[in-house]
Amino acid sequence: MNFYTLIKGFIPAAIVIFASCQNAIDFDVDNKFNTSYEIINSEKAIEDVDSLLALLEQRHYDIYLNSSNTELQNQIKETKDSWVIKSEFHQSEFIIDVMKIFNTISDGHSNLLWYSEEVIPNRDSNYYFPAEVYLENGKLYVKNDTTINSDQRVALNMINGFDANLLFVDALSCLPGTAAHSNKINRTIFFPIYLHLKGILPPYTIRYDNFHVRTYTESENYLFSDLIERMQPDSKNYSLSLIEKEEIALIAYNSCTDAPAFKQFLDSSFLLLNQKSIDKVIIDIRSNSGGDSQVNDVLLSYLTRKPYQQSSKRIWKVSPVSIDEFISRSIVDSTGQNDLTEYFINNDSTLVSFETNEDLTQLKLNSFFFDGKVVVLIGPQTFSSANMLADAIKTYQICPLIGQATGERVNDFGEQKMELLLNSEIPYTYTIAYDIGASGDIQNTNTVNPDILVSGDALQKAIEYLNK
Repeated sequence: MNFYTLIKGFIPAAIVIFASCQNAIDFDVDNKFNTSYEIINSEKAIEDVDSLLALLEQRHYDIYLNSSNTELQNQIKETKDSWVIKSEFHQSEFIIDVMKIFNTISDGHSNLLWYSEEVIPNRDSNYYFPAEVYLENGKLYVKNDTTINSDQRVALNMINGFDANLLFVDALSCLPGTAAHSNKINRTIFFPIYLHLKGILPPYTIRYDNFHVRTYTESENYLFSDLIERMQPDSKNYSLSLIEKEEIALIAYNSCTDAPAFKQFLDSSFLLLNQKSIDKVIIDIRSNSGGDSQVNDVLLSYLTRKPYQQSSKRIWKVSPVSIDEFISRSIVDSTGQNDLTEYFINNDSTLVSFETNEDLTQLKLNSFFFDGKVVVLIGPQTFSSANMLADAIKTYQICPLIGQATGERVNDFGEQKMELLLNSEIPYTYTIAYDIGASGDIQNTNTVNPDILVSGDALQKAIEYLNK
């Protein structure tokens, strides 16, 4: 979990010619896929997409909210046509094509479970591309490249003879959601998976714009566990550390899970801060991709006495799945069943939505309430329930938000469910509701933006802010 010497000075013309010839050989990657994956018949593949679309139209709140019906239908038609020509093809190609369909729907909670063992055979024992690459101003760079002996950054040009920039951008087109969130997921974990699906496998040789070439050794390649660690370096759901000569507390809140355990953690944490007379806290939710939004109420009970709400309204798509959800969670009991009578009697799919309005949360007095200065760090990986937390903090001005915009819109899809594609039995997720943010503005299409925008080290900026 690293690279080689830069060719300087005069480069013989023969070497340049050889390099350019190699680029020409493998430049087109459109029809290259991993042939170790099973074969799927085009008819079965089309059935999978047709049944997927039928299910989404019945259960998803609105698959045409972020893209037009025409745009989605045209893409599906083009995909099917390309399959029919081939008659049969590898599931690696099928996976990428279906992920691009989900991307057009643009619901960050709906996609194939591309990270699952059901999708990636031998997932945990495969070797993956180890470099973390990122796109900036239309060029691709390798993060922390210590082998480039240059005062300036040098763009990445090729991976195993294929255009690296085109590969990265095509991988991005497989990931639905906001651009910032997709880019974060791509650079940390999905791009190596995408290369695996494309059949671009070890040994990995990369080339830069200045002709610097480097081949990764077998020991440098990543396992899937390495990719997970890169995406979320802190594997704990929540942790406490003392920084700046132990005058500032840093709480990493990485997952909205297990409210009782979280409360126990926060009780002991804020007790320690009181004993040490620490009056400055940074709460980091930059790596929090969500969970149960009610766990956020536990945290907020230590930070605010204001009545607030994380979501003002939830609009459900009424279907057999959401009806089961209403009953199991007593939503029908609390709101009245009259609005759903027509559906129960007629199974009427024209009954599109059912609203559940949220009341302001009035928190109980917390004996460990924190009266000091608090800031919260957010970023592109702040997602789902963590995004709702950031939205509530912003809307009710509970404390400053520092960092970059979150990875999800304020108003976005929720209540994730899972199914299997009809024939290939590949798992996928989809949503059955639409959440309106804390402010109640149903027209809001923005992400949660920080009060203090930081493109670099948000933690250092937070320390400076608290100490000024």
